[in-house]
Amino acid sequence: MSDDEVKPYPTLSAIGMEVEVCLVDRETLDVRPVADEVLAELAGPGASDATDGDVGWSNELALHQLEVKTFAPTPTAAEAARSMAESLRRMDDRLARRGIAALPTGMHPWMDPATETVLWPHAGAEIYAAYHAIYDCKRHGWSNVQSAHLNVPYDGDLDFSAVMAAARIVLPLVPALAASSPYVEGRATGRLCNRLRHYANNALRTPAMTGDVIPEPVYEREEYERTIIGAIARELRDVAPGSVIAGENWSNARGAIARFDRNAVELRLADSQECVRADAAIAGLLAGIMRGLFEERWSSRAVQAVASSGMLRTVLFEAGVDGPDARLPLALTRLFGRPVSTARALLESLAPECAEGDPGLVEALGVVLERGTLAERLLAAAGPEPDRERLRDVYRRLAGCLVEDAPFLP
Repeated sequence: MSDDEVKPYPTLSAIGMEVEVCLVDRETLDVRPVADEVLAELAGPGASDATDGDVGWSNELALHQLEVKTFAPTPTAAEAARSMAESLRRMDDRLARRGIAALPTGMHPWMDPATETVLWPHAGAEIYAAYHAIYDCKRHGWSNVQSAHLNVPYDGDLDFSAVMAAARIVLPLVPALAASSPYVEGRATGRLCNRLRHYANNALRTPAMTGDVIPEPVYEREEYERTIIGAIARELRDVAPGSVIAGENWSNARGAIARFDRNAVELRLADSQECVRADAAIAGLLAGIMRGLFEERWSSRAVQAVASSGMLRTVLFEAGVDGPDARLPLALTRLFGRPVSTARALLESLAPECAEGDPGLVEALGVVLERGTLAERLLAAAGPEPDRERLRDVYRRLAGCLVEDAPFLP
């Protein structure tokens, strides 16, 4: 089906979710490169995708990772969460027979990617090999990152412009809600969202691929394909002539990207949470905030469209360090019509108006807003200088939260 034949959903009327998890030894929690074996059980040898009811499982770049996703957009994040949580419980039964568990959060807390990474070797392996040849994918920014993606639909070019403008504005708030990667190689770094730092610096050989993480204010499809996708393709052809990556829309690694193939904008900056219900609560709130911006409840689309990329990027990376305590400039808070000074205060004021009302999601979001991001709760549970056994005990509880679809409390 061509792009023009895709029947669009009404703008911001639905949600698509994708959540990445890490496969680990059930006892030691060390990474285990067995994603192909898990998928083969459901779909045959070499399968890169498998179907479990109305939920799909698929491979990632590294063989110790899997992605669980909704096949089609759902009207609410709560509906997506219920289907995905049921699938994760069924998958845990399969994993347990192999002595494997699925581990959430944005990064494995002690993985050494240089020695433990195994790239996906089956269908599509040439793409991962191409990435590895250019960037060295045995690094944290490639093989030790797990994220939760939010897809929201738009209907028509004008709505695409407004939705992309809204996405740029909510991106800096994402780490204040979703940071879950405080530990790298067994140590707390002082950042709540280490995945963001590694993600932002994983493709420095081709700066156009990730840009400044915050997308440029480009709102027309033709210009977008020329100035963003085209720039990435040119840089890739310079460093790797004939690369299979060049010219593909999925080579765009910004924090929000246009998915013209499905009339959607995809937000990619959230760390994976301890349970799908928490992923969905965050996705529902972000989608609700975008809806408020789209409807011009607090500021006009014209004002939103010219929000400074530099200002948004500064807030984003401060939130990556400080989470909800990140300070917000007036240039950002005025877009929401709220005289607040921190990300926490802004999110607390927006949640009653913008979050989904499903009781399970309300509970999960309440834990984030009242008890802190998962990164903060992990630090409270394990401490800033935990030994391996302490980290293992805390993260073993996280594996249980994923199966039980329950929030993590220190």
